[in-house]
Amino acid sequence: MYDEDDSGSYLQLAAEVLGDRVLFAVVQRLGGYDGHGLVDAPVRMAAQRRARLAAAGRPGPAGPAVSPSGAGRA
Repeated sequence: MYDEDDSGSYLQLAAEVLGDRVLFAVVQRLGGYDGHGLVDAPVRMAAQRRARLAAAGRPGPAGPAVSPSGAGRA
């Protein structure tokens, strides 16, 4: 994830969710950036939910393009 404002920039590298809901992230702020990188929260939360559903065998709205019979979508 990358964000910037007039003061500096924000870099974040996140690992896959571990276990049920544990997320590790490496964060670096450059210049005078003092925000918390909140712009990525909706995307990050959606990715975590999708991974959690896939692990439980319940693909979400953007799940695999495979029908119940195993044939791919046209």
